[in-house]
Amino acid sequence: MHFAWIFALVNLLFVPAFGTTVIRDAEVIVEKAGVPGRPVSVKLPFNWDTAQGGVDGKARVLIRFPADDPHAPLGILFSRLGNAYEVRLNGVLLGAKGSGNDSHEDYSKQPQFFKVPEGVLQEKNELSILVHAQGGRRAGVSIPVIGPAEEVHRQYEDAYRWRVSGFLALSIVSAVLGGIALLLWLRQREPLYVYYGVGEILWAVLVSDTLAERTLLPWPWWGIVVFSAYALAAALISKFSLIFVDRHAGPMKTFGDWHAWLTIPAVAASFLLRMPALLSVWLGITLLVCIGTALIAVVEGIRSRELEKRVLAVAVIATCIAATRDMLYFRVFPGFGGVPWVRYAWVAFGVTLAWTIAERLRKSAQAIASMNQDLAHRLAEGEAKLAATYAAQAETQRNQAIIEERQRLTRDMHDGLGSQLLGALQLSQNPEIARDVITAHLREALDHLKLTVDAMQDIEGDIASLLGALRYRLSERLDAAGIRLAWSVDPLPAVGGWTLQQSRDLQMILFEAFSNLLAHSGASNASLRAEYLGSEHAIRVQLSDDGKGFNPASQDGPGGHGLSNMRSRSARLGAALDIQSSPTGTSVNLLLPLPPV
Repeated sequence: MHFAWIFALVNLLFVPAFGTTVIRDAEVIVEKAGVPGRPVSVKLPFNWDTAQGGVDGKARVLIRFPADDPHAPLGILFSRLGNAYEVRLNGVLLGAKGSGNDSHEDYSKQPQFFKVPEGVLQEKNELSILVHAQGGRRAGVSIPVIGPAEEVHRQYEDAYRWRVSGFLALSIVSAVLGGIALLLWLRQREPLYVYYGVGEILWAVLVSDTLAERTLLPWPWWGIVVFSAYALAAALISKFSLIFVDRHAGPMKTFGDWHAWLTIPAVAASFLLRMPALLSVWLGITLLVCIGTALIAVVEGIRSRELEKRVLAVAVIATCIAATRDMLYFRVFPGFGGVPWVRYAWVAFGVTLAWTIAERLRKSAQAIASMNQDLAHRLAEGEAKLAATYAAQAETQRNQAIIEERQRLTRDMHDGLGSQLLGALQLSQNPEIARDVITAHLREALDHLKLTVDAMQDIEGDIASLLGALRYRLSERLDAAGIRLAWSVDPLPAVGGWTLQQSRDLQMILFEAFSNLLAHSGASNASLRAEYLGSEHAIRVQLSDDGKGFNPASQDGPGGHGLSNMRSRSARLGAALDIQSSPTGTSVNLLLPLPPV
C-alpha cells in the first residue's frame, strides 16, 4: 500500500494544469513475431520491457476520451513515446517518427507534443499509438496529457527544459568538470582526480544520450555503452568518495573493485542474452555500492571537522536518495516517462570537487603565506646576525687600521720630528748660530708634533674640523710673523671612509704650504678658502698670500723637499695640487675628490 502511494506520487511528473486531463485507461494490442495478440486493458504508462521482456515487437495502444467542445483547439503531450511511433486521432495522422527497422533510431527520449487539426476532434474520440519497440531499449507510451493546446504546449516546454535543455547543460558541466579533474591528475598524479575525471566523462556520455535520436552504435551495442557508463561512473565516484574520506581500503574497496571490473561483462550479458532482469539486478548492486559508500562518507563526515568531507557526505546522500527513487520508479514499478532525478543530483559531486579545489587552494595559499612569513622571519634574523657580524668585523678592521695608521704616524713623527730635533741639537752646539734660528727650529718641531697628535684623532671625514685644528696650531706663529689670515670655510660634507693617514697627508700638505708662507714669502696678508664644488663632487682648499713668490717648477725651492713631499702626498690622496706663484703672491690650490655616493 505504501509502495503504491509512493509510485503514484513520483509518477505524476506533469501535474495537470487547469483544463487539462491525464488518461490512464487504455487498451493494448501487442504484436510479436508478426502475430498480433488480443486487446488487453492496461493502466498507463505502458512499459514494453516490463510487459514483454527483452524481445522486439509492436504495440498498438488505444485511448478513448470524450470532448466537451469538439471545436476547441486541443493539444496532446507525451513525456515519452517510442522507440518509433505513429500517432493517429480518429484515423487522422498527427505525427510519426522512425520506421522501426533501423536499430540506430530511438525517438523515445524526448517529450512529444501534437496539436489536433480542426475538424478532427469529435465528441467521442479514439487516440491510436503504434509503437515499434526494441527489446531492452525502454520503449513504451507515457501517460498522455490532453487539454487546451496553449496550456498543454506550456507543459511541453517545461518538460523539454527538464529532459532536453537541462540534460544538455548537465552533460556539458560533467564533461568540463571531468576534463578539469583529468588535467589536475596529469599535473599531480593523484588518484582522487583520475577517478573523478573518468567518472564525470562517463556520466556525460550517459546524460548526453537523451539528446541524440540517432545513436552512434546500433542497438543493443549502444545500450551496453550507456548502461556500462552509468554503472562505471557510479563505481568510480564511489572510489573517489572513499579516497576523499581516507577509507579506500578494506571490504568496501574490494567489493567496489569487483563491481567495477564485472560491470561491462554483466551489462553486455543482460543485453546480448535479452535478460532485462539481469540488468536490473546489476543496477541494484551498483546502488548497494553507492549506499555503502554513502554510509562511510556520512560517518567520516560526522567525525571529521573538515567541511569538505561534510559536503561530500551531503552529495553522496542526495545522489543515493535520487538513485533509489529512480531504481524504484524505472525498475521495480512500471514507470515510464519520468525524469531521472539522479542526473540532477549528480551535480552535487561537481560542487564537492569545486569546493575541494577551492579549499586546497586556500590551504595551500595559507601554507605558502605561513612559509613565506617564517622564511622572512628567518631571513631577517639571518640578516641581523650577518649585519652584526659584518659590523663587528668592520669595527675590528677599522680599529686595526687605526692602530696601523697610528704606527705609521709614529714612524713619520720619529723620522720627521726626530730629524728636526737632531738638527736643532746640532745648531745649539754651534756657538756661531743665533739663538733665534735655534728657536725657530724648535718651534717648527713643536708645531709638527702638535699636528701629528691632531692627526692621530679620528675626525671621521670632517675636513672642516681638521682645518680648524690646523688654524689653531699655527695662529700664534702667523701672529708672531705679522701675517693677517682671512679664514673662510663653508659647510663641507663628510668624506666617507676617511682614514688617519689621509688626515695626516692633508695636514702636512697645508702645513708645508704655511711653513713656506711663514719662512720665505715675506707676505703680510694671507687667506684660506675651503668650499664644496657640487658640479665636481669635490672639496677645494685654496691658500693665497701677497708675498714675493717663487718658482713652483723648482723641485728644490725654498722648502727644500717640501714641494715634492706636497705632490707625493696629494697623489696619495688622489687630489689635484696646483701651485701658482708670481712676484705679487702665491696661490696653492688643492682639489680633493669625494667618494661616489
